[in-house]
Amino acid sequence: KMQAMLLAVARILLLLILGTRVSDGKATLLMERTLHKLADDYESLSAEALVLSPSVLSFPNSPMYVPVVKEVDVINPTRKPMRLSAVTMNRTEFQVSHLKDLKIPPRHLYRIPILFLPTEPGKIEADLSFKFPKGEKLLRARGAGSSNIFKLKSLSNITIHIDTQVVAPIRIYNPKKTLYLVKEVFTTEKFFHLSLPNVAPRNSKNKNQPSTSKLWEIRPKETKRIIDLNFHSKVPGIFVGYVH
Repeated sequence: KMQAMLLAVARILLLLILGTRVSDGKATLLMERTLHKLADDYESLSAEALVLSPSVLSFPNSPMYVPVVKEVDVINPTRKPMRLSAVTMNRTEFQVSHLKDLKIPPRHLYRIPILFLPTEPGKIEADLSFKFPKGEKLLRARGAGSSNIFKLKSLSNITIHIDTQVVAPIRIYNPKKTLYLVKEVFTTEKFFHLSLPNVAPRNSKNKNQPSTSKLWEIRPKETKRIIDLNFHSKVPGIFVGYVH
């Protein structure tokens, strides 16, 4: 019975990211790994194994749900190709783009971005495990979260039965003395869907409903529901995603 119950639920972990997009349409968060050749005079750090640099990854203090990206160099100082099988971590506040069987040429390094997204105030530490065919290397990651002035909240650790829909409103607070305009809200996960809250047509006389033209305008000191997150799954599992 317990086994059947576990198979009949889907767990959602949704993290809200507060960020911007630049004018050319590319996201400000660059999460692509890059390959670099070591200099000819590079001194071998190890004759037999891959090397991680830095030895400890320290992130600056960041408001909750505001992402910070730093890079880790996975160095192959040897004369033969080596493989990085995967990267895992024991805290969801640290994320890495999907890596699987990454082949690093001799005397090259892969520069891998690590994202830190604090979801609680205070110091946060984690172990990042870089897995290789013959073992693993651990990298300690450290950061700290502070209060979010927009009063964003994480929608996390929600457990529901499969084939059941959940709708979660997302609200933003404007702490400033000027009008805020939300220009774009999106998610890259196919299992999450975004929808507008109930709004009145532009020519509606119902003053209790916001119009579509004013929906994403947030007045000073106002908390406003700007979007609804919808989730529905016919299969069990853990679903992790972001709303930008």
